[in-house]
Amino acid sequence: MRRAALIIAAIAATAAGAVLIHRRNARARDAELWSRAADPIA
Repeated sequence: MRRAALIIAAIAATAAGAVLIHRRNARARDAELWSRAADPIA
């Protein structure tokens, strides 16, 4: 039982890390798109 709990915890931690990385990448991509969109105006 303890090993199963450890496996579940590891999977949950991996999923949480992937979500955080995805959000960070998405935010960086949005900032890049905004800077590109503002470039012709400047």
